[in-house]
Amino acid sequence: MDRHEAVRKAAALLRLAARPGTAGEAAAAAAKAQDMLDRWNLTEAAVTLAGHDEQQPEAPRDYYDVPEGWLDSTPRAIPWRSILCRALCALHGCYYFQAWRGKGSSLEIVGPPAGVESVRYVYAWLVREVDRLTDQHGAGLGRVWRREFAEGAAHEIGRRLKEQRAETAREVRAEYVANPCALVRVDSALARIGQDAEASRMLATRVHNLRTRAGSSNRQHNGTAREAGRQAGARVNLKPSRGSLPGSQGALGF
Repeated sequence: MDRHEAVRKAAALLRLAARPGTAGEAAAAAAKAQDMLDRWNLTEAAVTLAGHDEQQPEAPRDYYDVPEGWLDSTPRAIPWRSILCRALCALHGCYYFQAWRGKGSSLEIVGPPAGVESVRYVYAWLVREVDRLTDQHGAGLGRVWRREFAEGAAHEIGRRLKEQRAETAREVRAEYVANPCALVRVDSALARIGQDAEASRMLATRVHNLRTRAGSSNRQHNGTAREAGRQAGARVNLKPSRGSLPGSQGALGF
């Protein structure tokens, strides 16, 4: 399986999750797609041992010159979406910044094309999942409560996705424990993600002359809502067992 096939299967998981079913199936699909992308990248690095087989890493690119090249665009900035975006960009060697395109406020993404593609797939599904959780738990409650709930859920999902990546890395390293060269490649692949993220940040900063902006200090906060969101995010199934989605075995060939 090459990277194109890995992304195709990840996309098929998200399409499968869009069918009528439970919310748990939707969350499991997004997490399984992320886990598949993580595992493929690390496994591919481990088995590519010969120098002539090694591909040059893709250089980060800026998508601001691409029509509708933003990751997301909404009439106004939505903080919890930025939280999810930041978490996924860190997992895939990308960087994001806020601009004004499309509907108004846009999340712009910079990074290696493969990483950007992966962020787009998983981000789109997790946005739906946080929206669903917020509608479910925040029915009849105010705007501040819903906003704080969504931010709590997004923070928790991002934290758990980071933990899932670490667990996947441990599992892949265990598979190649008898092959020191493969272990070196896995560790190099993990290190390259951080290097790509830094290169993406530098490219975005240079091209768009970005400056650090101070956060708003006049927002209303609701700690109870944020904790409720965190607990809801903690219940999202981010580590489904293989074949746990109805029909996934036959449909995706796992």
